[in-house]
Amino acid sequence: MVHREKAHVLPLDSIRGIAATSVVIHHLLLMPTFLAAFPHNAWINCSFFRSSWLLVDLFFVLSGIVMSLSYVESDFGRFSLREFMARRLARVYPLHIVMLMANLLFRLLRIGLVMAGVVVAAPAAFEVNNAYSFGLNVLLLHSMGFIDYLSWNAPSWSISVEFYTYLVFGLIVLLAQRMRSLLWFYVLCGAPCD
Repeated sequence: MVHREKAHVLPLDSIRGIAATSVVIHHLLLMPTFLAAFPHNAWINCSFFRSSWLLVDLFFVLSGIVMSLSYVESDFGRFSLREFMARRLARVYPLHIVMLMANLLFRLLRIGLVMAGVVVAAPAAFEVNNAYSFGLNVLLLHSMGFIDYLSWNAPSWSISVEFYTYLVFGLIVLLAQRMRSLLWFYVLCGAPCD
């Protein structure tokens, strides 16, 4: 697999960066620990950041545009699904699996401390974060409808959606290549999914 540097679309990358940062701040505002540690947070505890969960959709749309410009416009006809998926997996999976293992270790530590009587907390069992949801998380399937709740590393739902959206994107590029028409790529990308 030969790595070819993709062109960056600076204005879109900048907007994606602002959207991603805003979503992180939104999640911080949902954490009681953060609010307790920073009681003077009026500068970020505003309606923009409380509503910035909406920017996840903007981020995904802009990412689709950047992917289209990077992989289709420049590489149409030379696109390799295997190379594309390997690069995408290498981009999202390592951090996902590290955070999943960290969540597992913290959960096991908590259960051990509760069972030893060092910490009083209820419940100590695996209610939502169970073996089934762990397996789905390992396979990045936890947001594909097999469970209807967030588990383990809750924000990683977006990685699950992102990875399988990459697969759909790659299959559409392959189909358009087979039809020898870039127009088919854009038609298929614009087709309603519901």
